[in-house]
Amino acid sequence: MRLAARVIALVAAACGSLAALGMPPASAAATPATATTATATTATATVTIPRADPSGDRITLTAVSPAVLRPGDTLLVTGTIDVTSTAADGIPTTVRLVRGRSSLTSRADVDEWSAATGAVSGTELGRQPLDPAAPRNAIPFQFTVPADQVRPGRAYGVSPIAVDVVTAKGTSVSALRTFVGWQRSADYEALSLAWLLPVTLAPDTALTADDPTARTAAWTKQVGAGSRLAALLRATASQTVGYAVDPAVLGPSGRTPAQDAADPASAVRSAFSMSLSAASATHPVFALPQNDPDLAALTAPDLGPTLSPAASQLLAEAVGQSTRLTDAAVTTRGTLAWPADGALPSGREAALRAAYASRLDAILVSTQVTDPSARLTPPALGVAPLGTTVLRWDDRLGALLARLKTPREAVLAAQEFVAQTAALLAERPSISRTILAVPPRGFDAGLDADLVSTFFDATKQVPWLRTVGVDSAMLPGRGLDSAPPLPTDAPASRVTPTDPASAAASNGPAAGRSLLARVFQQRSVIDQLSSVLAQGSPTIAAWSDLPGQAASTRWRTDPAGREALLAGLEQSTATVSNGLMVIPQTTNFLADEGVMQLTVVNSLDEPVRGLRAVLAPGNGRIVVVDPGAPVDIAANAKATVSVRLAVLAQGLVPVNAWLTTADGTRIGAVQQLTIRAAPPGAWLYIGMSVLFGLILIAGIVRAVRRPPRMVVDTRGLDPVDPTPEAPVVAPVQRHTAP
Repeated sequence: MRLAARVIALVAAACGSLAALGMPPASAAATPATATTATATTATATVTIPRADPSGDRITLTAVSPAVLRPGDTLLVTGTIDVTSTAADGIPTTVRLVRGRSSLTSRADVDEWSAATGAVSGTELGRQPLDPAAPRNAIPFQFTVPADQVRPGRAYGVSPIAVDVVTAKGTSVSALRTFVGWQRSADYEALSLAWLLPVTLAPDTALTADDPTARTAAWTKQVGAGSRLAALLRATASQTVGYAVDPAVLGPSGRTPAQDAADPASAVRSAFSMSLSAASATHPVFALPQNDPDLAALTAPDLGPTLSPAASQLLAEAVGQSTRLTDAAVTTRGTLAWPADGALPSGREAALRAAYASRLDAILVSTQVTDPSARLTPPALGVAPLGTTVLRWDDRLGALLARLKTPREAVLAAQEFVAQTAALLAERPSISRTILAVPPRGFDAGLDADLVSTFFDATKQVPWLRTVGVDSAMLPGRGLDSAPPLPTDAPASRVTPTDPASAAASNGPAAGRSLLARVFQQRSVIDQLSSVLAQGSPTIAAWSDLPGQAASTRWRTDPAGREALLAGLEQSTATVSNGLMVIPQTTNFLADEGVMQLTVVNSLDEPVRGLRAVLAPGNGRIVVVDPGAPVDIAANAKATVSVRLAVLAQGLVPVNAWLTTADGTRIGAVQQLTIRAAPPGAWLYIGMSVLFGLILIAGIVRAVRRPPRMVVDTRGLDPVDPTPEAPVVAPVQRHTAP
């Protein structure tokens, strides 16, 4: 069996060449003074490790150097071993360095070696007894191996190695697999590698909290001086990387300058905006739409004719707000579309072109998703079926950045980066190509900025790589690989469901459509309220950006947070809408036609304008002749609306009453009114006419039958003048009884 394995390895080596190299230490930790150095023996004894622990958690690598083994160099492998929990497996006594027997001829081989769970077979390069006097949780080890024992006889390549801890009986208790690269001559065309790092917000409902203290703390955590985004800018300040920036890092949109200045968190955001502006002077910055909308959900072909227009409108508005970066003095090189699923299924390109209009500079897609059956890795630049520029990111390289959280993981990630790029080179070593690496959103959560900086410094030492700007990745190359087209159809199994939530929390396309319908409904409600509230309303300013935030890609990793954000918005808008209402009343209407007075209440802390009352009678006994003029109501006040009604029949009439905006859009809750219609009727008018006629006739008869008046002749009579009396001036004597 061993002979067969050797034959297979030789045949695989003859089918193609593989290049890889070692990486400098990702940590500056020196080898402990108590470490015992074990020089590898000159013998190339072949060993088979009976059993391996696939996790390798007990082994920590601190260095694999030099970065590239050349003739005459010596490989140095150092680290520590934790044997505090090995009682069930036996007491480990020895640590080994083993070169894997398998030959790595493709990227799939690199993946297989990294994720292998079986026993490790290969050549023992050295062994070292564990120091019994060292701390049991950190027993140091160190191997020095001549380069000619590590690398095959080809010009360049990569060797799989493993650090194995065994007991006195030779049983493996833990094994850690990694890689070491080497090079004798540069018989290749160097690869160009471009890095594009996302600068986007993490999911946090406190960013929109009503409490200023909580809101400021959340923004400080996101973009403050000690935040992850600020650390990312510092760690990559001297590196050749580009940034894909969500304008939402500058703060929510829809606010006036005065409202933004009144927010205590504004100072934190302004400081980050200045840092981002300074970074854009030396790094290419590409804008994402406001809030980094979930393009995979908003451009899904199964949204239907009802949701698709609303999704396109939301996306178009988000794209238009990408200019906020330019307004903040951040120099941008264009606007990108970045679907989270990395796919470009049929219909998505057309939807993106319609929403972005002339702002669509490129679509970011995944190489592995768009062409999973490709034998060779395509270059970064491509062309979509409708002619849109496409930038394909390399999934494996981008994912390595998310592992830079601890020194141990950083060393392993750096070694795998070397192996992956070597495998990329070996696919077509004579063709100049540009590869784009884009880590997933939120990759920098919990990262060590020093490890990030060290990682990028190490990539510069890879001889077959030259780091270029993202702008270079958008320039056509030479030959047939200048800009190959994408496959016309992406496999359906690789496309994320419509639901904007993460795959783990997805309930299928129906749930995704329901969630988007709620987002669009809230956009509509906010538009309605903005038409009745005053210009510059603080309520509208606080809400206008929330539907876009609810449709953001960042909630894929936190669907519960998205639900809390959306449910809170729904409750707030419902509360404000219900604060505008017609007071229920019961009215006796005793006329054929007349005016009824309605009372409209505004219980909000803001004035409203242009409200109209609408009455909908429940039967045909009453009709509305004139609904009345629109009214403006002060904050926490009431107003009276006069509605002219006409009664057609007597009886009880239930009436639904609600308010509308100036354009007729319903707002607030529907209230129930009751009208008792009691018109006087025709006999009342006939009777009153007869009565008035009788009164008129009686008056005429009386006037006719009245006797004539007698006139007295006073012309012969002398007038009698009154005789004045002298005034009484003497006092009045009052007599009293004796």
